[in-house]
Parts: sequence; structure tokens; C-alpha cells
Amino acid sequence: MSTMVAMGSRIYIFGDRIQGDSSAVDPDSPNKRASYFLDLATSSRGWKRVDPPLTHDQLQLYGHHVIFGDKMYIFRGSNSRFSGPCEVFDPQLDQCRRIKSPPGGDGGEEGGKVQLKITPPVLADYKNDRIMVRVNDSMYAYYPSQDRWECVVEAFLGWSSSVDPVTLVDGVIYIHYRKMMGFFEAFDTATKQYLNVQVSPDAVDNYQYYLHLRSYNALLHLGDGILCLLGSTYQDHEPGQPQTSAVHAAQFKVELVKNNDTKEVLVTPISSKYHYINSRCYVLRYLLL
Repeated sequence: MSTMVAMGSRIYIFGDRIQGDSSAVDPDSPNKRASYFLDLATSSRGWKRVDPPLTHDQLQLYGHHVIFGDKMYIFRGSNSRFSGPCEVFDPQLDQCRRIKSPPGGDGGEEGGKVQLKITPPVLADYKNDRIMVRVNDSMYAYYPSQDRWECVVEAFLGWSSSVDPVTLVDGVIYIHYRKMMGFFEAFDTATKQYLNVQVSPDAVDNYQYYLHLRSYNALLHLGDGILCLLGSTYQDHEPGQPQTSAVHAAQFKVELVKNNDTKEVLVTPISSKYHYINSRCYVLRYLLL
């Protein structure tokens, strides 16, 4: 599956084929896929190939990508045929360079001591100038300004699945679980503890009203502690009628509060809305621009 990320005014697709591009299959790539970008400031020009080629071919398909500042960081382990070095991509130069791999491994080069398994998602922690990466069963922090790794939590169980919607706000990791009254679990990376999560009093009796879908596949931080859950579904219509799909967006405000000298998270539901698409589709990626 391809990877789509947004940096500034550009949207990048790594490892895919753009319809109508006869050069979409890269003859020099063993993956037979290309990478593209669309600059929204000049969108009339359409999609363009990333050129020159990225330094490590597997970047185009495999790896865990995160935007930090004005660069994209790609993290890979060494436990499968998709292994490779960790890298940083500079969109101004359209080039990559290698960065340090997590301690105990080498990103797939010879001489590694430990097989590294990196599981998504990879989370930008701007408050602490670092990127949070789950390596094997531990949570690590990578500091881009120092090209340095630090183990934050050993034996971190965290989210149960790589598809759980997850985000990070002010050093707290929020994980959405559909059946939880508080909507989220919250892990404080500073105290290395899970926090108690409470729903605002005026929403306790109707909090489930805000969740319309069985599952959501994205959790975005919109800023100022506002979280947005996103998921999509097909719309049923009579035969012969135009087909539509719907994206459901539920927004919440999360705040850290004190309760008897104990830090807790207060969740306040804000809105629950559908946005319709005039075609039958399933949304795979959500980008915050």
C-alpha cells in the first residue's frame, strides 16, 4: 500500500501509480512503483514525479513516515524483507539522508545485534522536540536536532493494534477505543502512566451519540487540544440512484486537569457531523493541511 503525507503546500504519494501517467512504472525500481507530489499552490500543473530518485528505493513503499518541522522522517526496522535504514527526506532538495537507527540495531546493515520491529504509528511530539517510535516492545524517542535516541518506556504495551486511531498532544498519547466511555485511553509520557479519563458532566448521559460508526481509522490533532475522529461508510440507495459515501467526523476537546493532586484528562464532545462524497468509495487517508 502506498503512503500519502502532506508537507507545507505539497501532498506526497510514495509508491503508487497516478492514473494517466505512462511513466508511472519506474523501470529502475525493483518495486516498479514511482513517487509523486502535488503542490496545492499550483495544483493546475497536476502531479509531478519526485526527481531525483530518493536514495533508498524501499522508501517509496515501505517504512513508517512522520512529518516533523519541514522534513519527513522514515523509520524502518530490521526484522523483515522490508528492512532498511532510517532516513530523513528534505522536500526542498528532493533528497534523503540516513539518520541513526534505534539502539541495538542497524536498520538492516551488517553487524546488527538485535532484530528491530517498528510498529505504527510514529508520532511527532513537538512540545518535547522529538518523535515517538515504538520499537519492539518499548517506546523510544528520537531527537532530530541531535540525531539521538532515548528509551522512554520499556515494555510499553500501548495500543493493541497498529490500526487503532492514535495521536499525541502535549506529551500525552491518546488511543481511541469505541466501547470506552471516555472515548480514549491516555498515556502520559512524562510520568509514564495511564491517566484517568473523564467525560464532561453535561455529556455523560449522551456521549455515545457522538460516535456513529463501528470503527474509525484516523485521529487527528487540530490544535488547541481539539481531536478529530474520522471514518467513512457507504450510503445505501435505490437501484439506479447516484451512489454516495460519507465521512463521519467527531470532534472532542481534551484538557489536563487536577483532581486531588492527580492529573486527569477531561474530554468534552464538540460536534458530530457527516460529510458526503458523490461516489462509492472508502477513504484510506486523511491529511491535515
